[in-house]
Amino acid sequence: MEWATDKQDILLRVEGLYKVFPQHRNLLQVLTKQPEKLLKAVDHVSLEVVRGEILGLVGESGCGKSTFAKSMIRLLEPNGGTISFDGVDLTALSREAHRKVCKNFQVIFQDPYSSLNPRMTIGKAIEEVLLYHHVCDKLEVAQRCKEIMRQVGLDEEMGSRYPRQLSGGQRQRAGIARAVALHPKLIIADEPVSALDVSIQAQILNLLLKLKRELNCTMIFISHDLRVVRYISDRVAVMYLGKIVELAPADELYQNTAHPYSQILMQANPSLDPRLRKKNSLVEGELTSPIDLPTGCRFRPRCSKAVDICSREEPELRRLGPGHFAACHYISPNGSEIPNVVKKGTDVT
Repeated sequence: MEWATDKQDILLRVEGLYKVFPQHRNLLQVLTKQPEKLLKAVDHVSLEVVRGEILGLVGESGCGKSTFAKSMIRLLEPNGGTISFDGVDLTALSREAHRKVCKNFQVIFQDPYSSLNPRMTIGKAIEEVLLYHHVCDKLEVAQRCKEIMRQVGLDEEMGSRYPRQLSGGQRQRAGIARAVALHPKLIIADEPVSALDVSIQAQILNLLLKLKRELNCTMIFISHDLRVVRYISDRVAVMYLGKIVELAPADELYQNTAHPYSQILMQANPSLDPRLRKKNSLVEGELTSPIDLPTGCRFRPRCSKAVDICSREEPELRRLGPGHFAACHYISPNGSEIPNVVKKGTDVT
């Protein structure tokens, strides 16, 4: 399925990406010869990322969004599917060849403290990236490091400090500095503000927007906070248990939310106005196990709108409007809901 129009320039195209994690059997399961179960973290997902956009990737914890993003660039080796980055088939590259092109895509991790070497100063951590990828020689690396630090809002004297001597916001800026040091074409920001105070979150988000404009790069922004995603993203993809269930421009998704799961995420956003707070929720039951997925629609056990066809057929993403796609039997092709007269036990055509 083509997500973007033919006129748009596709930087990253993922088709049928598949990533599973085998679940080790205990002694009893081995003795009783029970088959090994697989956790389907990413289940045959296709997606296109347009050059220069910020694509938001949202969903509950454990839905597979981080695994999907890391599999896109082979930070995690996918089990199947194809990945085309700027016309290069990443899945066909050897590990050595992949290492040469990986400077074109960088990751900003959620916890900068764990991604930075505690025994290395911030300046040395940035210089290491520049030297490893031969961006500049040893005579120029110190000056280049200072320029990068100023670009992300860090004072030069911070370069002599260790990660433990910095605040959370400063450490995140250091992580961003390492990511942008190579002028990558694609940046994956994996929940970069979730561990920060609200005031610091705003500063980091504005910094990312500034760097995106200055570097003219593309970004995949992963978060579970829909308010943050709406602020920074051009398009938003909603994931549930390894599948994309809705994809739309940011404003379109928030104004015309189609999928029941997306509606639940919207309802989870707190409102300061008590008149706008919704008491009724569309969700039922417990979160489905990613190891034992239900038949048909995987959101069916929690959806109050499920009908019989939802248990038999897995819905495919259908176009509801310009750039708007949703995977739900309950939504008609024109984007409106099927009338409430449809009950369980009745087919949906």
